[in-house]
Amino acid sequence: MGDKTSNLERERNGTFDVAPGVGITSTIAEAIERSKREDRPITFNFSDVPVRVESESNPEVIRQDYFRAWEELHSDS
Repeated sequence: MGDKTSNLERERNGTFDVAPGVGITSTIAEAIERSKREDRPITFNFSDVPVRVESESNPEVIRQDYFRAWEELHSDS
């Protein structure tokens, strides 16, 4: 990815750590690109929400699913 710092950091037990301060949209895009390069699903946790992408994932659908899961996780009901 050139000179760009990676949003996805160390991988532990099949799940990547995410760099502090990065956005969900750019992290999803990076994970999809990594999935294409490595020919495997990529999983990461973003604000306590597990996210899994594959090479053909639709980034907008993944983003919507993430926000839905985040709202459910942080709702008071």
